[in-house]
Formats: sequence, C-alpha cells, structure tokens
Amino acid sequence: MRCFVTLVSACVAMAALQMSCSGLPGKDNIASLLDYPPARRSDQVDDYHGTRVADPYRWLEALSSPQTQRWVQAENSLTRSRLSALPGREFFAARLRTLIEHEHFGVPQAQGGRYVYTYNTGQLEQDQLWETTDPAQRGRLLLDPNRLAADGSVSIGDFELSRDGRRLAYSLSDSGSDWRNWRILDIGTGEVCPERLDGIKFSGVSWAPDGHGFFYSRYPSSGVSGGYDDTRQVSIWFHETGAAQSSDRFVFAIDDHPTRNPYGRVTDDGRYLVISLFDRYASNGVYLMRLENSRPAGPVMRLFDDWDAQYEFLGNIADRFFFKTTKDAPRGRIIVVRPDRPGPDVRQSVVPQRTEAIDSASLLGESLIVRRKAMPTDRPGPTVLYGYGGFNISLLPRYSISRMAWLEAGGTYAVANLRGGGEYGEAWHEAGTKLNKQHVFDDFIAAAEWLIDNDYTNPSQLAVWGASNGGLLVGAVTIQRPDLFAATIPAVGVMDMLRYHTSSANARQWSSDYGLSENPDEFRALYAYSPVHNLRRGVCYPATLVMADANDDRVAPWNSYKYAAAMQYAQGCNRPVLIRIETRTGHGSGASTSKIVNEYADQWAFLAAELGLGLPP
Repeated sequence: MRCFVTLVSACVAMAALQMSCSGLPGKDNIASLLDYPPARRSDQVDDYHGTRVADPYRWLEALSSPQTQRWVQAENSLTRSRLSALPGREFFAARLRTLIEHEHFGVPQAQGGRYVYTYNTGQLEQDQLWETTDPAQRGRLLLDPNRLAADGSVSIGDFELSRDGRRLAYSLSDSGSDWRNWRILDIGTGEVCPERLDGIKFSGVSWAPDGHGFFYSRYPSSGVSGGYDDTRQVSIWFHETGAAQSSDRFVFAIDDHPTRNPYGRVTDDGRYLVISLFDRYASNGVYLMRLENSRPAGPVMRLFDDWDAQYEFLGNIADRFFFKTTKDAPRGRIIVVRPDRPGPDVRQSVVPQRTEAIDSASLLGESLIVRRKAMPTDRPGPTVLYGYGGFNISLLPRYSISRMAWLEAGGTYAVANLRGGGEYGEAWHEAGTKLNKQHVFDDFIAAAEWLIDNDYTNPSQLAVWGASNGGLLVGAVTIQRPDLFAATIPAVGVMDMLRYHTSSANARQWSSDYGLSENPDEFRALYAYSPVHNLRRGVCYPATLVMADANDDRVAPWNSYKYAAAMQYAQGCNRPVLIRIETRTGHGSGASTSKIVNEYADQWAFLAAELGLGLPP
C-alpha cells in the first residue's frame, strides 16, 4: 500500500467556545442490552456456483409489505426514543441551525443577458430560483418550491436556461427521489408552460440554439398508467416548448446492445449532438450526430466505440472536438479529434498525462485531519474518520456546515483518500475494484491505525462514517476489525453484495466497480466482504447507527434493513445497534433544512455519547 498522509492545521477560531473532551459518560450512556424489534429469520437459501448462502432477511426486500412496514416503524420508534434522550442532541441541533441559517447564493447560469441562480435566506426549507439582469441586484423570484409541499419535501433538481435567456427548464424532485419531472417557465411572463415531462432520471436537458425546444433522455413506459420502466434503456427525444410530451420527437436509441444508455448534448454552435453512451463506470462510448434545425442531418458517427477508456466531452471549436480521456493515460490527458478524419492516429494530445491526475480541482491525493486550533495535541481525542473509495471519485477539501458542528464541539475529523477513488488517476481507481476491492478496506483500516499510532485518537474514541459506497466501506471494516472502532455510521450503504444489482438497471451498472455474483470469481470476492453475509453471532461489534431512507430509489433501502437486522441478531455485547429510517427523503439529495438539521443532530449526538466527547451545558 502507498501511504499519503498530510497533516492540515485548520485554524477554526472559536474563542467563545471553551470545550473540553471530558464530561459526558461514554458507551453506557446510551444502552444496556437493547430489546430490538422482532425480525423473522426465514430459511431462504441460494446456490451460488455450488456455494449455499443463507438469506434469512430476504423478506425485507418487499419494501411495501405490511411486515416490512411494521418492522420499519418499530425500529424507528426504538431509535427515536434513544436518540432524543441523548444530552448532546439539542446542543448539536441548535448549533447546526445557527450555522445553516445564513443567506446563501448559488452560482448563476447566464444566457441572453439574464442570470438565474438559487437563493435561500437561510431559514427556508428549500432553495428558491431567482432571476436578474444585473448581477449586482437580487432581481426577482421565479420559483419557490417551499410552496409546493408543506413539509419542504419538494426540491429543485436541475435547471437549464435557454441560450436566448427567454425560457427556463427546471426539474422537481419529490422526497429526494431520483425521478424528476421537468417543467418550462417563460421568464418574461413568469408563467409555467402547461406541459410536464416525466420518465426522466439521471438526465439533464440540452436546449436547441433558438430556444424552441431541447433534447433529453427518458425511460420507456412501464405499461402501468403514468409509470416508466428504469430496468430498460433510455432513448433520446426532442421536446418542443408548448407541446405535450406525447408529441415529442424520437431522436436516437441504442439497438445493438442491451444495457448502454445514450445522453445527448448540443454543441455550442448548434451543429452537432454529442451522444455519450453510459454502461457502467470503467469506460464509455461517444457518438456524433450532425444537426440542421435541431434535426438529424446524416448518419450517426461512432467517434469512440471501442469501450477501451473514459471519454468526457469538453467542447468543440468548429470541427475540432476536445475530450478528457484515460486512453493510454490512466491519470488522464486532453485530446482533440476531427470527426471528418476518423482513426486513433489523429487523436492528438493537447495536454499530455502528467504526474498528477487531471481533475476539476487543484489539490489531489491527501489525507486530511482537521481540528480546532485550540485543541490539545498531546493526547488522543474523539475522532471521526470518513471515507468513500470508489467509482473514480476524489475526496477533496471543501467547507461543510455539518462537519463544522462536530469540529466546534471539540471533535477531530479525518478524511482518507483510498484506492478505488480518483485522486491518482485510473490505475488508482482500478486498484480498488472488483477482485481488488479488499484494497479499499485495507487502506481505510491502515488510515485508522495511523490515527491511533500518531496519538490523534484510540479505539475507544474512534468512529468511522461513510455514505452509499462509503456505507459499504464502513460495513466491511466494521466486520473485519470490530476491535478498532468505538462507533460506526454506515449511511444509505450497499450492504448485500450478492443481490445489490437486482434492485434496478442503474444498480447493475455499479458492477464495473463491484463485479457480479453471477460470475464465479467475482462471487467469491463479493462473498468474502459482503457486510450482510459476514456478521458473526456473538462478536462484540461497535456501537452502530445505520442511516437509511425509505424513499431511496438509488441504493435500495433493503440493503440497510438487512444489515441492521442481521447485526442486531449477531451483536454479542451491550453496544447499541440502531437504524434511523427517513421516510420523506431519497439518497441524500433534496433534503429540507429541517431534515438536514435533525439528521446531523442525531448523528453527532450519538457519536458524542459513544466517543465520550464533552459538551457545554
């Protein structure tokens, strides 16, 4: 393993907060042996390539069944009773509200002399959309999603201003769902056009140059009234403003492969539709369609169709098209191609591969450790270690209100850059995928041991936290090294590695990082670390707060349900195993201000109690 550790001294000046690391009792503050809700263990057994694997909580995959719903309600009742009684909960809730309640502006989109941006007074559940012709003036309100749902559960997803600045396409998400319905607003009149576009997930829109319509990708109808089938491929359509979605014009679909999904983007000059083909995360294809008046004008050109690398379209100058690619450059390079001169020999490097990976940020590849400036450095303290380690995603320094509440209270926060991420390019990413996935867990464990060896913390004061793929990370290291951590927060995690891909076509796309249990070699690797399948009855596991969202349509919540039920059954000591299940949010996006405050107040209060972090009265 390569070790990259940089100590970052964070000057967080909080002179008004004089806090020590003593005062709250530790683990016994939360629970003795808990009386968990009953969870039936069935005799379900599956055969994977000759290996019989028990799946006693398969019934929890039926999310809407009365049995599952009763279990969810009972678990939430237990968790709520425990978390609400924690002495630190109200402290963190009050501090989070103070940190969040300030005016903030989003980066504007500018077209046709207009600027459209998100705005929040700091006291609204969801951001609003505003428009101005003068960046020095606030302008006027265009859309307020807070008026669309009393509980603040409807949020603005994406928005795209037409090039003439006359119309705004925007999407709304209900309860954090990845499904988005799109509407069009006439900015001049402030009126919303009558049509509504449905069946859209993971797709933006790309306006035609004259603003009379846009390209987008949608799933086919499911055959059920108003429903769409996300187990099938998307196709590209053109919508003309003012027309019903049923009259949208078909543009393109993949007819020679069962799982590739096309998404279109109009070039700035309006002459081409660049079609990016998505099928898992390791590589992609790019096609090119000439346009005349936003209609196809000739055969589709298969610009990159070997699926040998990643190709990200950056823009074009006339017939020169620029891409960021990992082709023959695992850390990335910039190339230019001419569609009228096909062939790999004309893929000219504009920016060659360098020592550092090409990324959108300027600083790459460090482990970050942040404390308040006044924190003593001569003794260990309560520490949260965060990680992700997957899908070529880089964890880079950024400001976070939610983390600031933990730092202000006297905690230490560390972020580990792990193999599987994107900090050092494609080779670094691939070193943490499929049969090499264990490398990610090894790196995270090594980061925890480094924090302990260098006296930042100790096993009784160390917690690990991660979300989504990071939830899997936390689950795996919890099982492999339960002695190393006092508490864990696996959030919306992928926890059943033998069946994660069965929930949707999108989930199956993650197999580029994970592999599939259908493959014998990949099954053995998955089975070796799958959190649901490796819990052992009688082991004393760390105190655990599983975070799940009942409305999560990206990572199916039954992953977290099965993990929590299995850990409650297996737990061999009095450390609590709780699951907090939100019912009106999704995979993390679109949460209202109140829900964000409550979620992090619960999380930090739980960790403060488990790690012994002292808080002011």
